Amino acid sequence: HTFEARIGHHLPPQILSSGRNVFEELGPGFTLFAFDADDAAVAGFKQAAVRLGVPFKLVIDSGADCRAEYGARLILVRPDQFIAWCGDEVPGDVGALMALANLAAKNSQEQDVVKWLKQATEANPKLVAPRLRLIRYYNSRRSIRKALAVARSLNTSVPRNPQVLEALGRVEV
Repeated sequence: HTFEARIGHHLPPQILSSGRNVFEELGPGFTLFAFDADDAAVAGFKQAAVRLGVPFKLVIDSGADCRAEYGARLILVRPDQFIAWCGDEVPGDVGALMALANLAAKNSQEQDVVKWLKQATEANPKLVAPRLRLIRYYNSRRSIRKALAVARSLNTSVPRNPQVLEALGRVEV
């Protein structure tokens, strides 16, 4: 068994500097554990949760022991106690927007998923990843026409890209 925080894995137990177990601190929605992190590092998470209407709890702890065991300064935990994201640095704007889209998808908030992925595309139109994620999202929701429209548009703007061609092929099949 490992205590390292890993995305998609259950939150390992740890004792916080307050003496409480991490599970006693979990909120009803998403919980961000911030170990020795500054306010600026967590502000984006709080703002995003408010914009998405996602229940959110912030737990700030000086726990060097937890940070060492978990291997991450910031750990975002889903309501089912699995780790949604972890790292030492706050993700960049586009990465944060894509993460927000993933959070919204888990909460079946289609309008927010689409909004965040479109904003990620607008933030950096040269990036392919947000539009590929949007194609996959539409495909998973059986919105084939929407997926096909995004895939064709992406293929026009980035011709002969293997990832784009693969995504287009999956939609057309």
